[in-house]
Amino acid sequence: VMDDLRGYFLLPKQMLETGGITADPFNSMRLGNGLAGQAMLHAMMLVVFDFFNILLVEFGVSLIICVGLVWSIATNRGLSYPWKWALVLFFLCLPYYPSLVINTSSFISGMLMLLALFAFLDREEFSSTQTPVRNLLVIGLLASCAIALKTTFLPPVFMILALSYICYLASSRFKKAAVLETVSVAMFVLIMLLPWMLSLLNSSGTMLNPLLGTGYSEYNYGNYISDSQIGGFSLSQKLTFIWLTFFSRDTYLMLLIAGIIGAIVARPRQRIAPHAFVLGILVSSVAVLLNADLSKPPSLNRYIYGVVYVALTVVIMELMAVASRHSRLTGSTTPGRILFASLTGLKK
Repeated sequence: VMDDLRGYFLLPKQMLETGGITADPFNSMRLGNGLAGQAMLHAMMLVVFDFFNILLVEFGVSLIICVGLVWSIATNRGLSYPWKWALVLFFLCLPYYPSLVINTSSFISGMLMLLALFAFLDREEFSSTQTPVRNLLVIGLLASCAIALKTTFLPPVFMILALSYICYLASSRFKKAAVLETVSVAMFVLIMLLPWMLSLLNSSGTMLNPLLGTGYSEYNYGNYISDSQIGGFSLSQKLTFIWLTFFSRDTYLMLLIAGIIGAIVARPRQRIAPHAFVLGILVSSVAVLLNADLSKPPSLNRYIYGVVYVALTVVIMELMAVASRHSRLTGSTTPGRILFASLTGLKK
């Protein structure tokens, strides 16, 4: 579609022709798409394929790895084969959701980074006795990759890591290794992103749009009417709109209900990964919507639906693990008895 031809396809083509990320100051798609990580993947694909194969990045390689990660996480949680197949089939419903597959910007590739981050944070053997350097390198690398792919992944990554490390510091009683890792991971993410940010500054006049300025955006020149309506609504109006349009419907409502149940029955861990993912993604999704053009709900779904679906997959997996554990302990076999035993027997 037009925005691909005008923006997403242009940058990787320029990169292959010039050997680097060139300045393109008035390309709004370059500015809006962030730090060009997805364009780098497209350029790598175009070395051996053509534009007709460009979706292999999202719905080929990334989707296959995501399925493998879902299966691996479910295996580590001790789910049986029927539960694992059910979880994988549920995850595979995502690519066919209406209005999501509209361009080639990062979608499933960002979900891949979030799933990999969850798989690392949620490991049973994750403890403060491990060297913090190893942990911060892996966590920082995955976090910076997600942000480089698309700027809209920044709020959920920030909230997830903030909640996870707050719990980690509290559970470790602020041991030196925990404090060192917490401080260092933020510095490492910045170091990893800095070359990309300098490239965006050279290309578009800002190091991170819109947090560090809007650069050479057309709205900084002349008497343009802003493309966003966020200034025209009060906070209560925006929250009401977000609730009625998003969180009272389908997947968003399912995440709210499943998240509340999961917060009650899930077993606390040192990094509290499921809780951090669900709460962090919910809070960050509302933050993104509060600062977006609320007149375009279909396109806004694309900005937050991927991370919301990751959180929903995580919490459903958590509920499956709790249900499986209690079914083995109680001998319950029917879904209703398994759920009842899970909800009532946890505290016991």
